[in-house]
Amino acid sequence: MQNKAIFYCGTNGSGKSTLRSFNQDPVQIVIDSDHIAMQINPQNPRLADIEAGRKAIELFRFAINQHIDFSMESTLSGNSIIHRMKKAKEKGFYVHLNYIGVNSVEINLARVKARVRSGGHFIAEDVIKNRYQISLDNLFLVLPYCD
Repeated sequence: MQNKAIFYCGTNGSGKSTLRSFNQDPVQIVIDSDHIAMQINPQNPRLADIEAGRKAIELFRFAINQHIDFSMESTLSGNSIIHRMKKAKEKGFYVHLNYIGVNSVEINLARVKARVRSGGHFIAEDVIKNRYQISLDNLFLVLPYCD
């Protein structure tokens, strides 16, 4: 049976974690940098972002090398996630992409503000605005790696 790599991608505030929580895909490893950062530093997870990113990479490599089904969240706004999706495909994984997008970056900004008010993690507005278009552009780059 073919191993699964399930990616939940979209700009901050698009609903990746929410979709993943409803979509109970049977995977052994869930790679979520935000959750990892929260475990490392519950008081200020943003201070743990770099370490959380390293741990996420370690989990990805472990899953790929051991042929373990996994899911991973990403804003799809950098090159590393593109390489990870390509690597999963090259290693024979069935690559499934759930891309969550909204009609405008203003919706993302409002959703992140609401998330922060309810105790969730903060992402700066300029970061969200920058990631919005890059994420959409990268969507077309990763489609060839998706099943």
